[in-house]
Amino acid sequence: MKIKSYIFTISIFCCTFAFAQKEEINSGNKLYKSKEYDKAETAYREALLKNKTSTEANFNLGNALYRQGKFDQAKEQFQVIAETAQDKKTAAAAYHNLGNAFMSQKDYGNSAEAYKKALKLNPKDEDTRYNLALANALMKKEKQNEQQQAPPPPESTMPQENAQQILDAFQEDEQELLNNMNTQTPDKRPLDKDW
Repeated sequence: MKIKSYIFTISIFCCTFAFAQKEEINSGNKLYKSKEYDKAETAYREALLKNKTSTEANFNLGNALYRQGKFDQAKEQFQVIAETAQDKKTAAAAYHNLGNAFMSQKDYGNSAEAYKKALKLNPKDEDTRYNLALANALMKKEKQNEQQQAPPPPESTMPQENAQQILDAFQEDEQELLNNMNTQTPDKRPLDKDW
């Protein structure tokens, strides 16, 4: 199963304070690319100390947390970004990655809901459409497995002699029906109907 994800980068206009933060984000991005996700997390957190509302630092922190398997923390990051993003594309990407975090925890229902929100914001996103189809298929398969693993019905608590009496009565009725069928003549009606 391969889910598709986004890595998000936003360019920040240079000013003295933003430049220092940008260096931390760039450092985090390099560490992220070299798969040093724990160090990238630290770099993004340092960038957030300089500007806690940085969409890029928050988004990339969510990605670093996701890659480390810290799905609950990643979901929190992506949820905040999705709800506070200034543009639809960023919000859609955050919902997409939120769906991925739910998917990684096999929470296919919430995953599908996140993908649907992403598609409402960016209906042309084929990666999100693919992930939604995958989440729906996995949810359907999970329900089928649950139905197949349903516990068997409880055994009857009827006393054995009552059960034997019912069985005997049924067999007598069956024998009487067979006898009646053998004594009757078959109908000579045509099998086809004329309309």
